[in-house]
Amino acid sequence: MRLIDADKLKEYLQEYLHYEHAIPWIDAQPTAFNVEKVVEQMEEQKEVYSPVAQEGYFKGKVAGLCDAIDIVKRGGVNE
Repeated sequence: MRLIDADKLKEYLQEYLHYEHAIPWIDAQPTAFNVEKVVEQMEEQKEVYSPVAQEGYFKGKVAGLCDAIDIVKRGGVNE
């Protein structure tokens, strides 16, 4: 699966190809990746491990989840 920016595709179709009729088809497609849902699930996992994350494995797991949440929120793009 490849994720694309649907808004940029719609702009391209309108500006360069004049395919305005295709826009509703794009809008009708399901979302392949819901950032908010993924972040919510990761935050829940972080909360499970936070009480026991004083040191060792669980501290590393919480730190990894925090890093992963930041990456997902940025969309994988480095700032």
